[in-house]
Amino acid sequence: MEAERERMLGGPWSEEPPDVATAVTTPAAAAANKGAGATAAIGAEDAARSANARLNSLPRDSELVAQLTAERDKHNERHRQISLLVNRCNQWIMEQKRPLQPAPAVDGIKLQPDETLHDALSKVREQIAALGQHLAGVKSAPLPLEDQEQIAEQYVVKLLAASRPTVAVLRDQLRVDFQR
Repeated sequence: MEAERERMLGGPWSEEPPDVATAVTTPAAAAANKGAGATAAIGAEDAARSANARLNSLPRDSELVAQLTAERDKHNERHRQISLLVNRCNQWIMEQKRPLQPAPAVDGIKLQPDETLHDALSKVREQIAALGQHLAGVKSAPLPLEDQEQIAEQYVVKLLAASRPTVAVLRDQLRVDFQR
């Protein structure tokens, strides 16, 4: 029975398959959760098979046929959903570019005297909003004049290297064209 489960799941869940180990290192807690999902899928499949075996052993005119059919369908659907979830989790893990790491443990939040958790969260949210506004302002600000001049100079040098300029004075205005 264990060999069949390993064959269905592609190997034992206590060890990472070789191709996964090279791409992503899964923390022990995540590997245990992945194994729990696979175990739940196997349990649902076993329950569906059991209901189906009982259903096949009953005569067609039995009163239990409708109940066992509903039970079998329920477990088949549960197995389908859990298997889909496990497969999507495995796919997400494989698509990660860096190794997965558990989030760092928080020692605890230190509240100020007479400060509630709600007040502390509100203060943090306000700080995040202020930083977001500052970032938006920095992103929308024009480049400093020195940087603009440097970019313009690089552009003109690139044009000079590619073509010859033509300088003309028209109605007291200087006009420079680059012919390619």
